[in-house]
Amino acid sequence: MSDKEVVERKLRVLMVEDNQDRVDNCKVIARNCRCNIVWAKSAGMAIGMLRRDSGRVYDGIMIDHDLQDQKITSNDGNFNGKDVAMAVIRYVDKDVPIFVHSSNSTEAPKIATLLTGAGFSVERMRWCDVKTRDMRDWFGFVRAAAIP
Repeated sequence: MSDKEVVERKLRVLMVEDNQDRVDNCKVIARNCRCNIVWAKSAGMAIGMLRRDSGRVYDGIMIDHDLQDQKITSNDGNFNGKDVAMAVIRYVDKDVPIFVHSSNSTEAPKIATLLTGAGFSVERMRWCDVKTRDMRDWFGFVRAAAIP
């Protein structure tokens, strides 16, 4: 098989986000970058997925902090992006890139610092500042870090 015949596998990126429009916008960009977005619409859902899919199931993880719009269970109101970050530290391989895309200017830096301190490569931007180019660049970084 020649280099031209090698097809890049589609990457799996977990997006922890409670806003459907943001997820839909991200999916369009991800599709063009040969990435598949797996959506966790609440912190509790994300924590359960990370516990179940430990290790290197996801090639990248995107985390919002404020996750109150899509409560799946009554406990979801008690969780936020910091709880998701703690689950990432506990269940995910350190070589999985993380993108903290929260507009919460107080808590997002804390999440990024927590994850960086645990050995993860972290990109942090407020969602309102994220441009298509930024997403494409991050998906490219995820692809470079991915296991073939």
